[in-house]
Amino acid sequence: MQRPTTTRRVLSLLALACALAAGTAQAQQAPRHNQWYLATSISVFDAVAGKSYSAPNRALIGQLVDASDDCDRFDLAAFSASNGARAAVVFERPACGGELVSDYHARKGRRGEWEMTVYSTVAGGAVTLSWDSFHALKRSARGGEVSYRETPTRNSQTLQNLHLVDLETLEVIDALGADGRPNSYTFTLDGQTRRDFRWVLGNVKSRAFKPIVRAASASAAVGSTRAVAPTAAGKFGLPPAAN
Repeated sequence: MQRPTTTRRVLSLLALACALAAGTAQAQQAPRHNQWYLATSISVFDAVAGKSYSAPNRALIGQLVDASDDCDRFDLAAFSASNGARAAVVFERPACGGELVSDYHARKGRRGEWEMTVYSTVAGGAVTLSWDSFHALKRSARGGEVSYRETPTRNSQTLQNLHLVDLETLEVIDALGADGRPNSYTFTLDGQTRRDFRWVLGNVKSRAFKPIVRAASASAAVGSTRAVAPTAAGKFGLPPAAN
């Protein structure tokens, strides 16, 4: 006669355990950041020379309430030309003056795409892309002056939803690994000197695998061997001057 009561007690305990587990999971859910940036670094190892080369800059993608998808003051020119470089990672934006080291877009919540290009003249070199620098940004305005405060973090839904697409192999690399740490990606250019990538925020759909379409004027900017002077010392500065 005691079995129904015992069964009810067991079911009640199970329900309580499930509720506690759900509450804990909800409490531990990572926040979603609407203003942020992620920095991609590149290194190339030359096995013949036994040397490793890196670029003088990182490639920054991000979203800002003050930014636009067109050229603006947050899109900074590359420190030097990528053509002939042992290691370079840039955003090719001819309309914005050529090659950029930062590409901030308007804040669009949970979706976004950024087109990025890697260069290396090291024959057979092992190219590694890494991104261990994700920062949440907080905007403040005082007396007409706008500034941003950055906070490094790995606890972010935004970072969890970022993916890198190799447009040559069509491989998709999650920004975070299963262990919650930033991934990296190593490959060889197989006789080429450049490769295109696309960062995707949100679900990776079929359009994310399409080749990058460049404007007709891109060849002049991409093929240039002249150095491009940086327009600002920090991430946020004036836009590069038009050619």
